[in-house]
Amino acid sequence: KLMATGGMFTPTANPRTVQYPVETLTAAVREAERLGLPVAAHTLSAAGIRDCVEAGIHHLIHARWYSADPAKGLEYDPALADRITRSGLWVDITLGHMLLGRLAQEAGAPPPSTHWAVQATPVPLEDHLETARDMRARGIRFTTGLDMGMPHARFDGSAANARAFGAWLQYSPWEAIRASTADSAEALGLGDAVGALRPGLIADLLAVAGDPARDLATLGTAVDVIRAGRPVKLGGRALI
Repeated sequence: KLMATGGMFTPTANPRTVQYPVETLTAAVREAERLGLPVAAHTLSAAGIRDCVEAGIHHLIHARWYSADPAKGLEYDPALADRITRSGLWVDITLGHMLLGRLAQEAGAPPPSTHWAVQATPVPLEDHLETARDMRARGIRFTTGLDMGMPHARFDGSAANARAFGAWLQYSPWEAIRASTADSAEALGLGDAVGALRPGLIADLLAVAGDPARDLATLGTAVDVIRAGRPVKLGGRALI
């Protein structure tokens, strides 16, 4: 994974600006492809997205479209979004941690701090969702990532990804589950090993208390977990 732009939790970095020239990103892709590896890149700005697409990055993480101008919010480029679709690139839109953050605030938690680079022109959640919806309408394929380890994005909260897709992007429950399993595995180049239930794949299985096809929130209540064919949780009790 590369940091094509600065991040929101690094005070010395600027998420609105790029960290590598497109030539460096291109060289990284060329070398990774020589080794048969996909390349993912964190990118929060429109300029970073543009450079990643130009370089042939396989998987864009966040893809938030912030303008390089701190006096502006987002700088969404529909034509570039169409190019992402044509190029077959994946986008990990990372909406799950936004949903967890909203739920935490509704429960009384303080809002997360805002990076200095975006304080001057805060971008409402609905603006991010509007661009995400348009990207999906243009055929961009989304995977589910949580940005785990960040505030409100705890390591046991990955079910929030599917919930966010259902609540905010109008995914059906099965579409959201597929994005969280088979599609994410394909994006990582692991579709022939994990992500689906069929003979020959690694037996990673999850049983939940409820029916996720009716309520995606039940994905967060794992009762049984099988990892590579080995039980690690049964009847709600961890075995390791």
